[in-house]
Amino acid sequence: MLGDVLAMLRSEGADAAAAALGPAVLVGKLPGEDSAWAFRTLRLNPMALMVEPPPRLVREGLMLDMLVWPLRKKGDSRTFRDQVLVGRANANDVILPHPSVSKLHARVRFADGKVFVEDADSANGVLVNGQPAGAGGLPLTDRSTLVLGSVSLRFLSTPALLDLLSSAAPRT
Repeated sequence: MLGDVLAMLRSEGADAAAAALGPAVLVGKLPGEDSAWAFRTLRLNPMALMVEPPPRLVREGLMLDMLVWPLRKKGDSRTFRDQVLVGRANANDVILPHPSVSKLHARVRFADGKVFVEDADSANGVLVNGQPAGAGGLPLTDRSTLVLGSVSLRFLSTPALLDLLSSAAPRT
């Protein structure tokens, strides 16, 4: 959760948080998580409950209880080294456990300092800021909205996320 990233930023510093997150993240909630009943139990971070969300974070439409998915390879993966695989299946690098998300829904590529997302022939498509990504892909920039099935996420580079959260971290 964003609250966990904020706690890490406060306790371990920006370098440790950046190392843990990788180059970029997806931030959001899975549909249905705000309902009275949800499939998985939401683990609350006491730090997030005691901290007023930073105004800059709120202006961006982000809250401390939102989930954070680092865009990096999982484990010691030797397949698709230049791509981060996103989907519902456990074999993906980023797992979005929602029925509207295909087993392999999208591929995220980092090339020449830029980030691209492409549809992996998913059933429900990939949109970047309302535009279909298709197999050719579209670039992701800070604050891009990425929609996979009915899951809407915000793309942020790790430096941009840490900058937003730093407004809540105490100054030393």
